[in-house]
Amino acid sequence: MQNRYAACPESRLQIPNPKPKPKISHPKTFRADSASIPPPDYSGTDFTDYRYPTHLPNASLQGFHLVGSQMLSQELTIGPMKTLSVRAIARRAVLNLCLIIAVMIVGLPPAHADSYDRQNLRMSDFSNRDLRGDDFTRADLANANLHGADLRGARLFDTTLSQADMTDVNMTGATLDGARFIRTNLTNAILEGSYAFDTDFSGAIIDGADFTDVLLDPKTNDRLCQTARGTNPITGRDTRDTLYCP
Repeated sequence: MQNRYAACPESRLQIPNPKPKPKISHPKTFRADSASIPPPDYSGTDFTDYRYPTHLPNASLQGFHLVGSQMLSQELTIGPMKTLSVRAIARRAVLNLCLIIAVMIVGLPPAHADSYDRQNLRMSDFSNRDLRGDDFTRADLANANLHGADLRGARLFDTTLSQADMTDVNMTGATLDGARFIRTNLTNAILEGSYAFDTDFSGAIIDGADFTDVLLDPKTNDRLCQTARGTNPITGRDTRDTLYCP
């Protein structure tokens, strides 16, 4: 069979015209970059296990297979896509991965998160403190001052917060399961997306509090609706709307 690249002075390998979905079973090095011949068409060619350097600028490779191949330093044109080097594509993939990791790190709780597990913190002053991600599991914070504290992502599992001042507190995404907010002042507090299974809000002041996406027991929800009023100054949401009060 006559070689279609025989006229190319730079051609270093004779390759027959590709047939429908041919497979290169004996990979070798070749070039096909002469201006004297049209760009080669390898549509449907199977390059499985092809491991040697090639130079295919502007070649049509639409529908081809690269399973197990290691084609280094190529310039490829696939369908309507512009010419891109394999190394450039790899660099772009690495940069995208680094960006995803950076976003995940920024979204994580701070590394300095403290633990107050089971501690007696009655009447303590945590006002305007950065408490993101801190652990207050089973701690006693009765009558504590938490005004304006940032408790996003904090663990308040089975925590006693009776009669505490929690005005303007941000508890977005916090764990409140089993916590006791008995007669707690939650004015303008943000509880968006927090977990509140078996949480006690008996007598709590919730004027302007934001309960968006907080899953509450139906009875607890109904009791909160009896006193719910106001609009949160930060989120702009009406307290009754966030509780789906009738």
